[in-house]
Amino acid sequence: MNLKKLAGIAAFAMLFVIGGCENEAPEDTDNSNNPNGEVVSVTSVEIMFDKQTLTVEEKQTLTASVKPDNATNKNVKWSSSDGTKVSVDEKTGEVIALSEGSADITVTTEDGGKKATVTISVEKQVVADDYEVYVVGQELASSISYARLWKNGVLQPVPQTGDYAIATAVFVHNNDVFVGGYEVGVGGSFPRLWKNGVQQDVLKGVSKVGISSVYVSGNDVYLAGTEDTGSNKIARLWKNDQEQSLEQSGSAGAASVFVSGNDVYVAGSESQSARLWKNGVQQSLDSQTAYARAYSVFVSGNDVYVAGTIAIYNAALCLWKNGVGTLLTDGQSDVQANSVFVSGNDVYIAGSENNGSKNTACLWKNGVVQTLAQTGNQANAKAVYVQGDNVYVAGDEISGRNTMARLWKNGVLQNLQLEPTGSSGAHALFVKMKN
Repeated sequence: MNLKKLAGIAAFAMLFVIGGCENEAPEDTDNSNNPNGEVVSVTSVEIMFDKQTLTVEEKQTLTASVKPDNATNKNVKWSSSDGTKVSVDEKTGEVIALSEGSADITVTTEDGGKKATVTISVEKQVVADDYEVYVVGQELASSISYARLWKNGVLQPVPQTGDYAIATAVFVHNNDVFVGGYEVGVGGSFPRLWKNGVQQDVLKGVSKVGISSVYVSGNDVYLAGTEDTGSNKIARLWKNDQEQSLEQSGSAGAASVFVSGNDVYVAGSESQSARLWKNGVQQSLDSQTAYARAYSVFVSGNDVYVAGTIAIYNAALCLWKNGVGTLLTDGQSDVQANSVFVSGNDVYIAGSENNGSKNTACLWKNGVVQTLAQTGNQANAKAVYVQGDNVYVAGDEISGRNTMARLWKNGVLQNLQLEPTGSSGAHALFVKMKN
């Protein structure tokens, strides 16, 4: 064979190999979804994640959902807009929270360059000492009932003039601690408000009223309670010492107040019905086929949650969300609902359940009951507050011959400074981060 013909054959063979390579699939291309060898292009990509807010040093692996499901090439690459805040492994999608702030995490498909982005925020790590836990209640010592405030388990001063006082509500706004309650004296029970340990000059001339709830919004202080005239009960709400109107025609009481924006919500009861007032006007609460009570209200975003009970065989736990009620127990045992708190997508209710022989302190999370540690047969959870990953519950328990105030953190009993021989109870709590 002459050299010119041999060179021509070699050139033709090289051209055939190069052309064939141009039509081959990339090494990482997965054709398992396309057994016929059909090339299916990527149309979109979406980022799947557990949460968008992490604490420093926390890790999370993001997942790319490439569409269609049978796309030929599902390879992706990850990137971060600020690697000093949140780093991401370009191959696995694992993110690491590095410092406070936020970063946009973007995934890009190899086929078609389709993109999706999610913002990951980073908060500083919070340890137990970063929280201040306020609990209020009462304590009996030497035949005197003292209104009590505990801060991180240590007693704080709450002055009183008589021999019988109870602290029933607490709210912390900026650096100010507001405690509500009442004091019994000649002529009945008198509402009390303490601010930073000093009794405030409010609700003069008002008697036979107990404060059940306190809420502070900006410069406005709201107090909710019930007036007992002897022949009737009246739900009451005050804003900066001025009485506010609450629609009612029968015997009524106000148990809880919550302020969201310009709207003021009050939960309570009237005659045999659970009640929710919004700016003084009664709102609908359905599912009230029998005797019902509302004890606590919480607003999260556009959703209004009310916790209470409805009588079936016994009192059954009911949670109303935007007026629609859901029974969380069947009424076979007697349930008390005292407090509701919403954190993210989780709804917590503190209360108790009595099966006839034992009264158990309970915490319901998204309708699932969790019993709290107790040593005796009688305990009650009266308030719940969630801060970060920690769930705090305040209440009381009969221990020996006395009732003792209790504070649980994530189901574990915490220390409260108590008189060793007296009885006590915890009625409300508030948890904030230290400045």
